Amino acid sequence: YDEEPTAQISWVTTLYNHDNGGTLSPDDPCDPWHVYMASLHWSVMTITSIGYGDIVPARNVEYVTCIVCMLFGGILWAFIIGSTCSLIANADPVESNFETNTDLLNHMLTEADVPHV
Repeated sequence: YDEEPTAQISWVTTLYNHDNGGTLSPDDPCDPWHVYMASLHWSVMTITSIGYGDIVPARNVEYVTCIVCMLFGGILWAFIIGSTCSLIANADPVESNFETNTDLLNHMLTEADVPHV
């Protein structure tokens, strides 16, 4: 029975063990900074829902570059979606002005205790 005990296998050893499909990286897997960058890369990739591609970073510099690019892309995408929604919501300025005036009138009537009919 030649398998390693499962207690000794973690995501770090799987990530850096090239024999089992891990990355071929000269970086030290015992360095906390490298482990932190790998885990931050995974969390940013998960939070931004970019996904797990076939091309993965191998060096610590590549991890940092990917993290920065993913955050920039996520922020840019949020800005584009927000701007598009704002353009659609404010497409008719006459209707927007009418709704604003109606809201102000309703607020004034509520403060003046005018009964509802």
